[in-house]
Amino acid sequence: MAAYAGQDELPDRFVGGEQGPAGIRVGLEKSSAQGPRFLIPGERLRRRPTFVAAPPIKSIAHFRSLALSLVFIGIFASPVPGEMPSPADTGTLITMAARRFQNLTVAEGRLLEFADVSNQHHGEFSVGGTSAEPKDASNDPAQSASWPIQRNIRAELIRWLLVDHAATSRVDPKGIGALGARIVGNLDLSHVHAERTIALVRCRLDAVNLDLAEIQSLDLSGSYATSVHADHVVSHSSMFLGWDGTDRGGDFHCAGKVYMPGARVDGELCFGGGRFQHPNVDPEYWRAAEKVAIDASNSDVKDDLTVCCDFEAHGAVMLDNTTIGKNLTAIGGRFINPNNVALSAAGLSAANVTFAPGFEHPSEYPEVDGVLDFTTAQVNENFAVVRAKFHGKSLERHGFIGVGLDVG
Repeated sequence: MAAYAGQDELPDRFVGGEQGPAGIRVGLEKSSAQGPRFLIPGERLRRRPTFVAAPPIKSIAHFRSLALSLVFIGIFASPVPGEMPSPADTGTLITMAARRFQNLTVAEGRLLEFADVSNQHHGEFSVGGTSAEPKDASNDPAQSASWPIQRNIRAELIRWLLVDHAATSRVDPKGIGALGARIVGNLDLSHVHAERTIALVRCRLDAVNLDLAEIQSLDLSGSYATSVHADHVVSHSSMFLGWDGTDRGGDFHCAGKVYMPGARVDGELCFGGGRFQHPNVDPEYWRAAEKVAIDASNSDVKDDLTVCCDFEAHGAVMLDNTTIGKNLTAIGGRFINPNNVALSAAGLSAANVTFAPGFEHPSEYPEVDGVLDFTTAQVNENFAVVRAKFHGKSLERHGFIGVGLDVG
């Protein structure tokens, strides 16, 4: 045990003796010349004990301060629990995904590489198959049953890219884009707040759920889906459930209902070029008799709502009480729901409504088999029904209803 150079420098607890750890009383003998000396209890002082001078208390305090500083540096340099790791800390999307999803397919690897913020050569989409040309026959989702397993992308992986904080931090602002892939499993994005765009072009999908989701934009042009459920979805740009302004080599097909009442779309809502079919068994059984193919009633669309350009619906298209900032365009569209409502736009509000032949294909007249209903609709500028064909058998419900329609 170290002795001190003088009693005046001793801590108060050592003066007059100290109770040691084992309960032993440690005595002190004072020496004015050499300072205190420690005595073992029971020992007689026969010679002057050797001692080692301890550092002054000031030096001890200095070392303690330095040690505490190092501790605090270590604490503040450590990651804060719950703090978002930087992209550099998390690794690439492929590395992150491989820890969560076993046996990534080729298509999944390409999607992850495409979406990664470190990828400087994105292209337009990740390629699920062998061709980057959307029109190539190998990308036809009608033939997806013959696609190899390496073209599969798990729906849960897409969801992970949009909801996992670490993954989302590495997704490029360009978003998620896939061409010619089979999306395996239901794509459940309900309640998701996605900060990236979603483009699944000429893909094969099962059910898509966007209920109460908030997204940047959605592009399903040329894809096949079982159904789309998007109750009160919010899109900060456009939603393309048809064509996206570019010929992708095929039409969007939905085998079941597109259900999106109360949607808010800050851009265009496009069903143009799509094929829609009411389900044989409607989950909304109380509306089964209506045979609804598309329900976008009570929606707010800032730009155009298009049901044109080779659009075809077998079942009712419901646009009741929908507000359209610009135009409802039905150029060359076909609305087929015999002896039933083909298109219901009661209470609709729009700048213009146009049912007319196509510009590029003038022989494509708009066709209605059933009832076209614009009861109490408000159209600010023009309402045009040009060379439209109305079909229907005798005694069946068909034709045009415009009671209370207000134009101009």
